[in-house]
Amino acid sequence: MPCFLVSALGAFLRSGDAVSRINLIDQLLAVAFRETQKHASAGRKVGGAAAGGSFLGFARLEAREVVPNEVFQMVPNEAAERAAAEEEDRHAKELLAEVEAEKRAKDKKKKKKKKKGGGAGMAGPSQEHEPPSQEPEAPTEGTEAPAAAAEAAKKAEEARLLQLLATLTEERIRFGITAESQAAASAEVAKAVRLDAEADEAEEEADADEEEEAAAEAALAEVEVARAEARAARAEAKAALDKAQAALEGIETALEEAAAAADARRAAAAASRARAAAARRAADAAQPHRDA
Repeated sequence: MPCFLVSALGAFLRSGDAVSRINLIDQLLAVAFRETQKHASAGRKVGGAAAGGSFLGFARLEAREVVPNEVFQMVPNEAAERAAAEEEDRHAKELLAEVEAEKRAKDKKKKKKKKKGGGAGMAGPSQEHEPPSQEPEAPTEGTEAPAAAAEAAKKAEEARLLQLLATLTEERIRFGITAESQAAASAEVAKAVRLDAEADEAEEEADADEEEEAAAEAALAEVEVARAEARAARAEAKAALDKAQAALEGIETALEEAAAAADARRAAAAASRARAAAARRAADAAQPHRDA
């Protein structure tokens, strides 16, 4: 866990809203508590049972929200803690570098001895027993330095976690965060999430209704256009029907006039035929007198 996390966390807790602060503190406390348990178990395996036990005890105090003032006095201030952590890291890196250098030097010596032994053949019992006499010392020196480096790194990590737990506990006390207030804030967050989901659902329904309304309006516009076209077609058909009716009436009038004219011509012809017949009869009647 980085050293600058504490200062960044403090800045966020001073600037963020109450719900965000509560949620962040709760999450970080859970993470820190798990880390303390992990380091406590690791400390018991390596041999640092006292440090791991005290660290786990501090986490248990935090879990019970029982943090007396003397516990905070055990934790150094931020600047001193940062300097101590940097010093521990530097010391651990130096130890690791020394261990690596020793390993490389021993590897070189072993390679040289193997080359010498291969060139000389069976040199005698003195050369055969020299490597075993030095090999037991190498693991002893190689295990002490990594163990010290691991112990230093473990202590630095424990110090950082202690500082984080102390800062989180101070922030919880300063902001008056309790289990009840945290539960209430969680309920408010859940309510806000639920209301937000309901608002999203209502917005989606409103969008769907708007789309349906737009589709209905478009369909209504199409129907109105079709009705206007039908009315225009009906007007045209009515005009054509009126025109045809007028034409039919004209034809009927002409037909009647033609029939009347035919009747008149027929009557005139009948009269002419009657006059001709009368004239013929008169002529026939006068014929005997001419003959006599």
